[in-house]
Amino acid sequence: MKWANDTFHCPVIYACGNHEFYGGHIDHTLRKMKEAAAPHVHVLENEVMILNQARFLVTTAWTDYSATGEVNAAKRVAWVWMNDFTVIRTDERYRRLRPDDLIARSEVAYAWLTQELDKPFDGKTVVVSHHAPVLDHVGDDFAAHLIAA
Repeated sequence: MKWANDTFHCPVIYACGNHEFYGGHIDHTLRKMKEAAAPHVHVLENEVMILNQARFLVTTAWTDYSATGEVNAAKRVAWVWMNDFTVIRTDERYRRLRPDDLIARSEVAYAWLTQELDKPFDGKTVVVSHHAPVLDHVGDDFAAHLIAA
């Protein structure tokens, strides 16, 4: 947050990615980021911001692992290969994050985004997310099931 606060002198819309939560608790880190943000830096998660007649819908858009059509295989590959599940904590016991936690967050994000997109808006709408909503433009640098993550 210090970097964003100091580097920019204009309104900033900040969508978190998975790495922002490394070494911390997924909910507490988001709260701390919001608290540390300067007034011109807007850390948003499943939130709307109107700026210059444009509506920004911002979400991390966590994965639901269904992109490859084999949810269980994608979850297993992600669990083994992704650092997220060893370095991000969740719930009141600070347990390690699990793929099912991200599925739940993805479902919330998708429902929120769908609801917001259904609302009329007289202006442009921009969706800002960290994780790609579709695989159409994802490179093939990763194994298929890992791409779902």
